[in-house]
Amino acid sequence: MSVRFWLLLTSALMPGLLGCHDLTRQQREDILHWESEVKELGHPEIRYEEVKSPTKAAWLGLLPGVGGFYTHRPGLGVAGILCWPISAVWEPPLAYSSAHEYNYRLFRERVMAVHDEAFQRQAAGWEASSPSRTLPPSARVLVPGHGDEALDERLQQLDQMHREGTITDDEYRVKRKQVLDETLSP
Repeated sequence: MSVRFWLLLTSALMPGLLGCHDLTRQQREDILHWESEVKELGHPEIRYEEVKSPTKAAWLGLLPGVGGFYTHRPGLGVAGILCWPISAVWEPPLAYSSAHEYNYRLFRERVMAVHDEAFQRQAAGWEASSPSRTLPPSARVLVPGHGDEALDERLQQLDQMHREGTITDDEYRVKRKQVLDETLSP
């Protein structure tokens, strides 16, 4: 058998053999849901993309630290350099999984940006639709530029926790709703 055959076979089996994991079922459902949401919001061009190839990340993980740096995980990259050649055992599956996580987080951030843009357009349209009507003070803090710094800071902290993966998507939605409901309550 040729070298090419063994390379193809190895690349096909590497993720499974090394314990690499794909996106979870929940993440795949989120992606489908978010794609339909952004399409409804007028952005059909925003779709999930594999910006970082998981297979490429796994192969790069065989080199000292390269898989970690490729997937924007400098800690993994430095550990891969310091522990090479032993890191060639554990870095490929971590780099593979990290590439999936990177792509998922990037898409989630793009969707959140579309949601924020839609909210801002809606708030601006509501404010401009009737010059005699103004937003009540409790709603005004939700519009950028009219903000309450404490609310902005809480929402930014919540967004950061969500981006870092400290809280799940469901926890993020619930906590964000709680923060906004607290602001709107009299």
